[in-house]
Amino acid sequence: MAANEIATIAELIALVEDAAGVGPRAVGTVTIGGTVPATSTLKLGALTLTSVAVARTPGANNFNGSGTTTAIAADIAAAISDSQNAWAAGGVTASASGAVVSLIGNRGSAGDVALVSSDASMVVDGMSGGDAWIVHALGFADAFLDASCWGAFRNMASIYVAAHFLTQVPGGLASGASGSTTSVNIGAISKSFAVATPTDSRFGSSSWGRLYLSLAENILCAPGIVGAGGTPLGLVC
Repeated sequence: MAANEIATIAELIALVEDAAGVGPRAVGTVTIGGTVPATSTLKLGALTLTSVAVARTPGANNFNGSGTTTAIAADIAAAISDSQNAWAAGGVTASASGAVVSLIGNRGSAGDVALVSSDASMVVDGMSGGDAWIVHALGFADAFLDASCWGAFRNMASIYVAAHFLTQVPGGLASGASGSTTSVNIGAISKSFAVATPTDSRFGSSSWGRLYLSLAENILCAPGIVGAGGTPLGLVC
């Protein structure tokens, strides 16, 4: 990446996933409207669940389509989450609330694949949103950072700003989204540092936000941002 450039989607995803595992992931829902006939299918790309009229069999990629809509939704979620089934291996997680199954898929565009139902008893919405959120996050960073101010640090700052934003959107990773970052590791290279609690909640509510503040304090040029102790950072560019 050349100096002064905003990170690409691939660069952001590679760094954010490797360093912190943050999102966002593609999301979708399946709403159960009634009994799901046997042999009906629910597909996400190459992953398939098939309805049966009896209790599901772990590892058989099926679910019980009989019973109440709440029971069917719960069984679909259980089948998706079953470690013996292909959906779990595909990185998809699910939860059920009433007759609605909520799905969280892979990160970025890898999760933006078609969710297809073969029967009207299962109304699907998604999977989508991963790639769109990443593009939005990078656009936010692009609008926020002035190349004349940040210079060669703009690419690094854009990743921190976008990664911070991605921890706040739907489907983001909740774990690790708050608390101080005390070290940075890139392969065998590591750096440890103490991080004061920032006064600006917009940039202090995630590890990436704290790293951005640290970078801003070193560059001394972060428009409108207040550092630890309430001191304005640097020049207004």
